[in-house]
Amino acid sequence: MYKDESVVTKPEALSKRGGAFYSKIAIDLVTSLMGLNDQTHIVNVLAGDCVDGIGAGQVVEISAQITKDKIVPLKVDPPEPKILGLMQSVKAYENTSSRSGYFTQLRCRPDGAGDTSVVRSRKGQTRPGRSCENQQTGT
Repeated sequence: MYKDESVVTKPEALSKRGGAFYSKIAIDLVTSLMGLNDQTHIVNVLAGDCVDGIGAGQVVEISAQITKDKIVPLKVDPPEPKILGLMQSVKAYENTSSRSGYFTQLRCRPDGAGDTSVVRSRKGQTRPGRSCENQQTGT
């Protein structure tokens, strides 16, 4: 479908796939950020006091009023306890996995051979890590 240079209209298949209207949403968001319209968009923002039971410093995907000068997250209704528990579990996983990626940098050569890895803490301290070969085999 993309190879045919004579196609000048959007193929019908693109309207049926997931994310078919993403480009419209993205353009609407950009126009709000430019100050051409003030709209509410669903965006990733710090929770602040907008989501009961989720820490203020956690990132959440919620509605926010977007203008050229500010982004104002909108408070959501308190989630049911079972939903809040699930949200908190997912946040705990996200925090653990992102901290892991932040604190550990593993360098491997393109040919797959192991190179000495370095584990760097937030304070800049380093210590030798396992080689890429050892990381892959667990030895």
